[in-house]
Amino acid sequence: MQTSTELAGQSVDYAEAASESLNQITHTITEISDMATHIASAAEEQRAVSEDISRNTQAIKEVSDHLAKQTAEVSLSSREMNDSAETMRQDVSRFRV
Repeated sequence: MQTSTELAGQSVDYAEAASESLNQITHTITEISDMATHIASAAEEQRAVSEDISRNTQAIKEVSDHLAKQTAEVSLSSREMNDSAETMRQDVSRFRV
């Protein structure tokens, strides 16, 4: 009888230890789940920032292309004006006062 009582007491101790271990495992799983949620949130934020950077880079490229086109047009206009000014200078130089 005493042996049965001792075994029952040990069984209770083992059950309490197992319960505590399961509680610790549950707590650890909850912490890991929280960390995974934070990682997923951070990854989503990084994706959003990457998309913003990509959009902004594309916008900068479009503006740069537009400015390059305008610069070429201004350069051509400047050459044409220079040629016109040279022609006018030559025409004016024919007149003597």
